[in-house]
Amino acid sequence: NDFGTVDENKSTWNNYRNRGQDLQEPQSIIGGIRNSDPFNWGYDPVHLFTPEGSYAEAPNGASRIYEVRQMVQSINRLGLRVVQDVVFNHTYQSGFDRYSVLDRIVPLYYYRLSPEGKAYSTSCCPDTASENRMMEKMMIDAVVYWARTYKIDGFRFDLMSFHSVKTMAKIRQALLTLSLPHDGVDGSKILLYGEGWNYGSYFDTNPREAMTIENSYGTGYGFFNDRLRDAVRGGTTNSNEKSDQGFATGLFFDFNQEPANKNTPPDLNSQRGKLLHLGDVIKVGLAGNLRDFRFQEHLGQVIKGIDLRYRNQPVAFAAEAIETINYVSAHDGYSLWDAVQAKAPYQARGRSPSTATAEDRQRMQQMALAIPMLSQGIPFIEAGSELLRTKNGDQDSYNSGDYFNRVDWTGQENFWGQGLPPAWKNLNDWNFWRPRLQAPELQVRPEHIQATKKYFLSLLKVRQSSDLFKLNTLQRITNHLKYIDTANGAGSEPGLIGMLLEGSQENLQIFFNVSRESRIFKHPVLQNSWALHPYLNAEVDPVLSQVVMKSDAKGIQIPGRTTVILRRSR
Repeated sequence: NDFGTVDENKSTWNNYRNRGQDLQEPQSIIGGIRNSDPFNWGYDPVHLFTPEGSYAEAPNGASRIYEVRQMVQSINRLGLRVVQDVVFNHTYQSGFDRYSVLDRIVPLYYYRLSPEGKAYSTSCCPDTASENRMMEKMMIDAVVYWARTYKIDGFRFDLMSFHSVKTMAKIRQALLTLSLPHDGVDGSKILLYGEGWNYGSYFDTNPREAMTIENSYGTGYGFFNDRLRDAVRGGTTNSNEKSDQGFATGLFFDFNQEPANKNTPPDLNSQRGKLLHLGDVIKVGLAGNLRDFRFQEHLGQVIKGIDLRYRNQPVAFAAEAIETINYVSAHDGYSLWDAVQAKAPYQARGRSPSTATAEDRQRMQQMALAIPMLSQGIPFIEAGSELLRTKNGDQDSYNSGDYFNRVDWTGQENFWGQGLPPAWKNLNDWNFWRPRLQAPELQVRPEHIQATKKYFLSLLKVRQSSDLFKLNTLQRITNHLKYIDTANGAGSEPGLIGMLLEGSQENLQIFFNVSRESRIFKHPVLQNSWALHPYLNAEVDPVLSQVVMKSDAKGIQIPGRTTVILRRSR
């Protein structure tokens, strides 16, 4: 919807597309024009019921309305659906500022006020007060309006913790009343999801009522699963932890020895224990992050998902898998490829070679993408992750122009090494990124990009082809999903997850091996006739040619840094 930071008059726009003479030049030039270029994420809403004019071919008059309706219709005809990212937790400005709207209608009513009578701005800008009836009503009316008028298929809510569970339930209920005969849209098919982080002016005083991950059970909304994200990648989205390794990025098996690490134990024995723990977190996520899902953790105890702790918080929170958005990167923080570039070994002592190759890093990326794609719940993939998209280490690219946010959809390059990340967000990290951006061995070739794209499209085919990735309910997931790497009561091997999915039409075995080396896994279920999944075989990933089935010994050889999917028809 309409936002304030891009002028709708295109003749005023400045832009930067040239490659700089040195690493520092692009961000310097962009820094001077970033408030007059056409790029911004648009998290600065002005009019909640109006389409943004800077996207329109003809922004004046009714044309922008027609264009959005035409766009949604065209996308739907391609067999795709459209999600709108909505921001109700703040407005761009308030008071008597130029883009203030609500305070000009009823001063001080629509905003959450401090005891001194000033609007809180814990979101970044003036925080709206959805606990006030008319602000809540405006949110409900806006969502219904966009669904009914523009046939929007889903809504992604920014910072839901700034609203109450009750308010978000009213929005869902209002959408459920929409029907094809009366409204031209089936409200029961509209997807609802968003952020539920524990912070903000509403959460600070109403932690039990706020729409957070911990309060999400049974709401029907999807919540971004940062537990799985951080376990797969390592560290958090905080730039201080950019080099800390996780399940898919080399922890224990390929220690980076990076001095910048903040939460990675330096001794391998402790890393082994951490890797086993991260494997448990990922197992819960693969099962839809269900609160009551029971599984055997790496120490041999059978526990529920909610009983597993991660960063002193329960891992699991969902009643159904649809309440979980499994992902490894989004627009926030580093792109997945930049996270891999930060975490993979770089000039590590005693390693041969001392720096992980482009192929090593590509396989880390593929492993990280495979985990959400093969999980229960809703997989969420950041645009360009299948093309090794980089932002050159920019941790917050909302106003970094097309230059740092571009994607080469032809897959010929990913633009790594074409500029230091913008100083206004990343200056303190320049010494970390500069040598990596200049290192030839961290560059990728078109074949790396094309291979990752082919791999990702194969994951899409695997997921689409089977109902075993759409189990959703606790009962069905419990009945059809088992972890076989701990089935005999023994502790897990670090960096290895074995998952069995049993259905009426087919059975699937999925193995994630993050070790650099091949490993042998044995289990009685392997004595049956299994074959590599036809959509993920050696033609897609040549390393899968190293898979060796040992039916007589009830075992399988799983290549290093590889996801293996075995299929057996029933």
